[in-house]
Amino acid sequence: MPTSFRGLLNIVLVTLLALALCGCSESAQDQPDADTNDADSTDVGSSDTDGTDAGSSDADGSDDPEYEGPTYHADIAPLVEENCATCHAEDSIAPFDLSTYEDLVPLAHLSIQEMEAKTMPPWMPDPDCREYEAERYLSDEEIALFRDWVDSDMPEGDRADARPSESDEQTHSFDATHSGGIDGYVPSDELVDDYRCFILDDIEFDETSYMTASRVVPGADNLVHHVLVYVVDETDMQRLRDADAAEDGPGYTCFGSPFPSNDGEGSDQIVPPTQIGAWVPGMLPSFARDDTATRIEAGSSVVMQVHYNTLSASPENDQTSFEMQVTDVEPSHLTMTRPLAILDLDIPAGDSEVTFTREFTNYGSQPMTVEAVTGHMHGLGEQIRLRHIQADGEDSCVLDIPQWDFDWQQGYRLRDGDLVELATGDSLELTCVYDNSPDNQPVIDGERLTPRDVTWGDATTDEMCLLYINQVIPAEEHRLPPAEMCGHTNECLVDCDDPHSMECLFGCSDSTLDCLICEIDEVVECASDDCGLQLLGASDCLTHCIGNAVMMEGSVDACMRGECADEYDTLAECVDPVLAAGCDGALEDTCGLVF
Repeated sequence: MPTSFRGLLNIVLVTLLALALCGCSESAQDQPDADTNDADSTDVGSSDTDGTDAGSSDADGSDDPEYEGPTYHADIAPLVEENCATCHAEDSIAPFDLSTYEDLVPLAHLSIQEMEAKTMPPWMPDPDCREYEAERYLSDEEIALFRDWVDSDMPEGDRADARPSESDEQTHSFDATHSGGIDGYVPSDELVDDYRCFILDDIEFDETSYMTASRVVPGADNLVHHVLVYVVDETDMQRLRDADAAEDGPGYTCFGSPFPSNDGEGSDQIVPPTQIGAWVPGMLPSFARDDTATRIEAGSSVVMQVHYNTLSASPENDQTSFEMQVTDVEPSHLTMTRPLAILDLDIPAGDSEVTFTREFTNYGSQPMTVEAVTGHMHGLGEQIRLRHIQADGEDSCVLDIPQWDFDWQQGYRLRDGDLVELATGDSLELTCVYDNSPDNQPVIDGERLTPRDVTWGDATTDEMCLLYINQVIPAEEHRLPPAEMCGHTNECLVDCDDPHSMECLFGCSDSTLDCLICEIDEVVECASDDCGLQLLGASDCLTHCIGNAVMMEGSVDACMRGECADEYDTLAECVDPVLAAGCDGALEDTCGLVF
């Protein structure tokens, strides 16, 4: 039994690590994939849209001095600019331009149909949950105003009546300081899911830098399932360059992280790299708040992982690129992204409503500030929710997408003055709902698939329950990676009353992930013969608390004391004497701990 427990624990650790490595989004504003829009199949330039010479001075009422209804410049242009033109603009990702009066008029009837059907603009969150920055959401009153304008033959009105837009000044584009991309790659026609990593050597960091904005520009977006962009420390780059040189064509094979999958070492790299960009269907560029940025160490390299899926399209040349804005000025606050995930998904074939819920608790000594959230599921997803549950039982909605749409995955940035503050003991409750019924299966090559049991996985036909939170921390609290793997833990041990105890070993909230995994692995191996039953008794709680430490603030010790105190006390009573009697050597030699 001890051996089986250790094997199970290692599987969980590797899975959690892969999750930490393969986040799906850091953006707080996301952009739609034009290939998935319903309007793509519409002949927007045909006479079917209206049949009238809309907008002419003879028909639009603008020359009527008694006309008091809505006009384009006074009423409609601000609505379109705020809710439509971020995507429907020249050289943007939507299939047609709506940024001028002349552009909008031929498409006005189609537009009001989409608005009244609530399919456009694509805004997924329940408006009763929370308000967000840069919302693309039209109220019933605004839709009625647009309808009134269309029914009045779309008068242009006087340009002098134009009023400024209330939309965010940050739009779908920016002036990049650093950029790089793929010099042409054709996905394998032998793989349904082709995971390929590309080293973007055009992007260099000669000094410590701070990223304030980023965006991915997909090339063959009918093949690109998602894109993840990482900044990798120079000490890890040689392995990646060796993998790149060993394979024909651009890039190298990878899965779940930017580290190579076929070099004999696997992709379970201990230290997760920092994710600095992403793209999934629905994403706009990511902009940091004022005086906030992501820190990038000097000498780092940028690696872009692209997941190609060939289920519905034949391989073609891809030239996906990545752009970023970078400064050398340190801001007052830094951002970091944390994944919340329910890994043990089991979605039975044919079941139309399968729900998973889990709480993630802040066991740290300081509050956490959440400024943005991004959910991710695949095609069977029906609903995703996130709630803030305070220690006293009060709760509030952070995100609720009641009708999940894989083609419109977006991140949502909370409004200034309305960020989520998680005090010590507060939790975030994640809920994912799935429909695995026959009518909700993907259609491949014109045929709807037969339902099958579905679990967690990276493939398009697998599922995920994943939500990313963007955390803001004061720059002065940022800690650089230690020179040695367990450097931060050794600092904690100095202040411990009994370093040879689980309380001290698992109690440091500053422990790096690689050190935490090393500690747990060595403790389990050392104590398994004497404390196998106790380890099994606490295994579920230990596994949960390892995940909580990876995904949230705080230590494994604090989590286990808060959620399974009796099992933890029983485990510590057995393990602590074993640690004191002879585990020092393994912990010192393997993990670099100093007692």
